[in-house]
Amino acid sequence: AKKMQQVAKRNYEAIMEGLTAGVIMQDGSGEVLAANKRAAQIFDTSIENIYDLNEFKNLWNSTKKDGDPLSFEKSPPMNAVQSGAVESNVQIVFQTKSGESRTLVINSQPLFEDNSPAPVSVVSSIIDVTRESKLEKEVHHQQVLFDAFQDNTPHLSWMVNEGAQLLYANASFFKYLNI
Repeated sequence: AKKMQQVAKRNYEAIMEGLTAGVIMQDGSGEVLAANKRAAQIFDTSIENIYDLNEFKNLWNSTKKDGDPLSFEKSPPMNAVQSGAVESNVQIVFQTKSGESRTLVINSQPLFEDNSPAPVSVVSSIIDVTRESKLEKEVHHQQVLFDAFQDNTPHLSWMVNEGAQLLYANASFFKYLNI
């Protein structure tokens, strides 16, 4: 039985360290009970600093997606453990010690003990979506440029699908056809 427990522990550790998401388990006060190395990498710190609550709080230099400051006490894990409600797909912007901005998506699940009305801990997955966020902004920027060009060109421009349904037409197109 002890050998099976050791194998299970090694497998669990291999799974946790193999994840591309950071995973952190915290108690009700925010103290880190468990974390994988990926969490430390995402927060640009050592695993030891993740386990030190004061260091972890000092690391927490974040804003909400709209730019409003987000304190450690109002972070998704702390909200989940205080309210008992799941925090899903919360996007924040995190500033690393080196000044780099990272866009993170956090999911926090409160954990309850048997028949406990209040959560005793919370487990969070943290995914770095910085690259995707930058690409999304670039696509939006390109769309704005395209739309501005299409709205201001005197040339007719339109797009139809295979069924000859009009998908797009610029203002010059509608003006020329008196539509």
